[in-house]
Amino acid sequence: MAKWPGTRVTLLDRLRDAQDTDAWEEFVSLYGPLVYGFARKRLPQDEDAADVMQEVLGATARGTYDRRKGPFHKWLLTVTLNEIRDFFTRRGRQAQLVGDTALRNVPAEEPAGVEAEWDEAHKQRLFDRAAELVRATVSAGHWQAFWQTAVEGRAGKDVARTLGMSVANVYSVKSRILAQIKEVIQQLKED
Repeated sequence: MAKWPGTRVTLLDRLRDAQDTDAWEEFVSLYGPLVYGFARKRLPQDEDAADVMQEVLGATARGTYDRRKGPFHKWLLTVTLNEIRDFFTRRGRQAQLVGDTALRNVPAEEPAGVEAEWDEAHKQRLFDRAAELVRATVSAGHWQAFWQTAVEGRAGKDVARTLGMSVANVYSVKSRILAQIKEVIQQLKED
């Protein structure tokens, strides 16, 4: 079985070591898409979301997170929202300089559902990353059996026929891979 990444707290500690490029790559692969996707829903262009993502990841690299003050992913949400607000503040100033009043600042208060949206996106990203890691350790046929039954919702009988497997084997593979994904998700969680 492949060696899974350490816990997120361990990963955050490892980020302080500038020589540990594996830690940074793992961190960016897990949290980069989360921050980018969240920012992209709120910003006018892909490039703007990429800039916000870079700023948020930079804050993480500077090590400003204090675990005594709460969960990391909540801190990451706060930093992301602040960077989005800063983006609109900068844009607002630029618009005033050129006389463009079409750009508006992000409201100081985010909608009540923003934390729930972040939490859902965080859970989805954890699943996606765990699935990537597990997929690299199983055969293509087993992955297809899992994916088609667990994610696409196809009947085991149909998948078995398509893949040339027994129905029992399809469900066994699905169960095993799902357990592996759950294990990796637990390891990826910072809380």
